[in-house]
Amino acid sequence: MVGQDVPLEPEGSALKRNQRPFESEEELDAFFRECDAIAGPDREPAWGEHLAVINESRTCGSPRT
Repeated sequence: MVGQDVPLEPEGSALKRNQRPFESEEELDAFFRECDAIAGPDREPAWGEHLAVINESRTCGSPRT
C-alpha cells in the first residue's frame, strides 16, 4: 500500500534493529555473526548460475512489448 511503512525484515532482525552507525569493530563483528545466524541458503550461487537463471527467465516469460 502506498503511504504506509511496511517492514522489510522480520521483527527483531539484526538488520532492522541496528539502524545507527557502528561504534566499534566488536559491534560490527557481532552484527555479522547475527546476520550469519539468520536462516538462508547454504551458499551463495556462483555468478554464472545466477546469470543463467536471469537469462532463462527472459526466454520464458511474456513477450517484450
